[in-house]
Amino acid sequence: MNYYDTFILISDDCSVSESKVPESKRKKQTIAEIEYQLLNEGPGIYTQDELQFEVHMKHKRIPEDRRKEEKARFLAKSRACMRTSALPKRWLGDLF
Repeated sequence: MNYYDTFILISDDCSVSESKVPESKRKKQTIAEIEYQLLNEGPGIYTQDELQFEVHMKHKRIPEDRRKEEKARFLAKSRACMRTSALPKRWLGDLF
């Protein structure tokens, strides 16, 4: 599911009242940290599917030479939309 020419707001039931950049003390970046990094570095570049795939590649540390077959495998499965991500639920509060 991709959205085009759509401005998406944080939902009214978001549990945070102010926005924060996601940060953890883990050695490996969290999914929310990767999502934020990609969106911050390239606003408006990714569709939802592309963003989720790039996050998958980085989070699972999949080598670039496996990109093509991994993308086919990744897109063959249904995925939850970005509303279920920790990024808008926990970190982006009243950004808008």
